[in-house]
Amino acid sequence: MKILILSTLGALILLGVGVYIVFYISERDKIEGKSFFRLENRWLYGFLGYASVIVITFLILILQTSLTRQGQTLENTQARFQQELTAFRERLGDQTDRLMSQINEKAELTGSEVEVRGKLSNEIDHHQRTRKELASAREQLRLTQSDLDRETRAHRAYLDSLNTERSLHASTQNRLKREEAQHTKNRETLRNTQQKLDRANERLNVQNRQIKALRSDLKRAQDNADNARQIASRLLQQSGDHQRALLILQATVDSLFLKEFKRPRVPSEK
Repeated sequence: MKILILSTLGALILLGVGVYIVFYISERDKIEGKSFFRLENRWLYGFLGYASVIVITFLILILQTSLTRQGQTLENTQARFQQELTAFRERLGDQTDRLMSQINEKAELTGSEVEVRGKLSNEIDHHQRTRKELASAREQLRLTQSDLDRETRAHRAYLDSLNTERSLHASTQNRLKREEAQHTKNRETLRNTQQKLDRANERLNVQNRQIKALRSDLKRAQDNADNARQIASRLLQQSGDHQRALLILQATVDSLFLKEFKRPRVPSEK
C-alpha cells in the first residue's frame, strides 16, 4: 500500500511538473506577443509523450506491486493453512492420546460403580467438549480452505489470462508442425511414387527391348520365308521346264519309233 501511495504521489508530482512547464512556456510565449495556449506542436506532442510515459510507468508499477502482493498473500495463506493444519493435527493427536489413556485407565479401575459412572460422565463431558473443539477447528479449517481456494482461483484466473497468448502461440506452432509433417509425408509419397514410376519405366524399357528383339526375329523369319518362297518358285519353274523337256523328248522318241518301226512305241489301249 505504501508503494502504491508513493507511486501515486510521484506520478502526480511529475504530471504537475509537466503542467507547470507547459504553463511556463505558454506564459513566455504570451509575453513574446503570442496568444495564450498557442503552443507549437512539438511542445504539445512532447507533453503528451511525457504524460504517456508517466502513466505507463505508473500502471506497470501498480501491476507489478499487485502481482507481488498477490503472490505474498497466497504464500502467507498457504503458510497459515499449513500451520493451522499442523496445530489441528497435533491437538487432535493429543486429545486422542489423552482420551485413549483415560479409557485405558478406566478399564483398569476396580473402584465402585458410582465412581466409575462419575468418571465416565466426566469423560463424556470432556469428550463432548473435545468434539466441540474439533468442530470449531474443522470450521476454522474450512474457512481457511475457503480463503485459500479464493486466492487460488484468483491466481489461476490471472495465470489463465496470461497463458492465453501462450496457448495461441502453442496452437500456431502445433499447426505448423502438422503442416510440416503433412509436407514431409507428401514428399515421401511423391518419392515412393517416383521410385515406382522409375521401376515401371525400367520394366517398359525391358519390354521395349524384348519387342525390338521379337521384331528383329520376325523380320529375319519373314526374310527367310521370302527366300524359301523364291527358292520354291525357282524349283517349281525348273520342274516345269524338266517336265516340258521330257514331254518333247517323249514325243520325239515316239515319232522316231513310229517312223522307224511303223507302229507306235506304246500300244494303244482298246
